This record gives sequence, C-alpha cells and structure tokens, in this order.
Amino acid sequence: MRQRESYASFPSTESLRHPQGPDLSAVNWTPLSASGTTNSLWRGVLGDSTYVLRVNADGSRSYGADRDREAAVLSAIQGFDWAPRVYLNAPDRGWLLMADHGGPRPTVTAQQWLSVLNQWQDIQDIPIFSYQALIAQYRVDLPQTTALLALVQDMTDTLQRLPDPSACLVHHDVHPGNLVADDPLTGHPWRVIDWEYGGRGCPWLDVAAIQGYWPLSMDDVMTLPLAQGYTPERLQEILADAAHFNALLTAAWEAVRAQPDIQSDL
Repeated sequence: MRQRESYASFPSTESLRHPQGPDLSAVNWTPLSASGTTNSLWRGVLGDSTYVLRVNADGSRSYGADRDREAAVLSAIQGFDWAPRVYLNAPDRGWLLMADHGGPRPTVTAQQWLSVLNQWQDIQDIPIFSYQALIAQYRVDLPQTTALLALVQDMTDTLQRLPDPSACLVHHDVHPGNLVADDPLTGHPWRVIDWEYGGRGCPWLDVAAIQGYWPLSMDDVMTLPLAQGYTPERLQEILADAAHFNALLTAAWEAVRAQPDIQSDL
C-alpha cells in the first residue's frame, strides 16, 4: 500500500491548539519532502525539542487507513526503540506530533529485523486489521472491470491460503522509506514510521515485504517463533502467497486511488 506524492495543506491555527501539549501554532514549521506520502510532514523547533508534525490526508487519499486503529497501535508500541516517539496524537483534529528521528533509509541488517519481528510477534493486544472488510470495500469502490474483479477474487483466494490471519502486530507497509534514523549510515537507533495501516494481522505479510528489501534468508525466517512447526517447503509457500497478497494490495490501492471522490469507510 505504497503512497504516492501529494501534500495536504497546513492545518488552521485553532486546530493546532491542544490542552495537553505545547502551542504548536507558535512554532515555525518547515515542510519536509512529500515523496512517498499522501500525508504532509512538517518539521518545527520549540525550545530544545525538534518535532515532526504529520497532517493527515483525507480518506480518499489514504484509502484503507484507520486513524483510531493507528492511535491504539502507536500507544501500544511506545517505549520500543524501533517505534516513533509520539508526543500527541489528535486524529479528531487531523494531525500527529512526533519526535524528529532523523533522515530516511538507514542501513539495517537482517539480524536487526529479526529482533524487531520477534518483538512484533509478542504484541497482540491491539485492534484487528480486517482484510475481509478491506476486500469488501474494494469490491464496492473499484471499477467493475473483468481484470479488477479478478484481482479482488485473487485477493480473497490468497488470503484464505495464508495462516495466522490475526496473530500479532503487523505494519502492512514496510519499505526503506518508512525507516528513519539520526545516522542513516549506521542505522543506530532506527525507527519504523507510518503506522496508519498497522493492526493485528497476518505477520507473514511483513516478513515477505522485508524479504523484498533486506537479505532475510529462509534460515533467518525459520528462527521466528511463528515459523516453528513449519517445514522449509511450507514456509516458502506461505511467503510466496504473502508476497503475492502484498502485490495485490498495492495494485488494488493504486487502482482505487485513481478513482475520483472515493471516501474509505475503513
């Protein structure tokens, strides 16, 4: 569910006033690059603190995102060294205030990812990401062409083959652009951002996504708690289905985004 380039307007001064936080309207905000996101990102300095303000895109441009589910996920992962530090999350006002964790695309090793995945598989007390509801919404919102109807059916069939559909924390959009670090060359510490599609779901989707960008071998995968009891051959099948499902999600997301005036109910 990779996002395209776009930039939402800066929120009103009144929207940035929050009883539990600093007066963000007094900060001099500088826009960050819009590459890879439909939200808009702004960096600001207030005293000794450097903030990043994410202004949420509307439902038509962040199709499938759920701000309340994301808020629950962000709350659950606070304190982990791979999680963004959230100061204030105001989905009703349309923004999220985080610490500035540095630049994108840090160097990360397979062993570092294994440690993170192990921790993600222990996080289960979060809202479920309903793939069935998302697919049902795609059936309604996508153009009723033969190719797209076949795509939605393929999503349904592939999902049925995937085990552990609601096992633990899943990011659902893992790629190098969603990693940041103060020092990209060393990658210490590095953090995973952009949790608007996060929820309790099928962990194999994240494992397959990580394999597509980082050298996560089958031997590495077999050390994960969720992989215990599976043969290497079965794991290969699961990861192939997971990678295919990820590709279908991306294709459906891009197709629905091409439609005017789509408002996601998810």
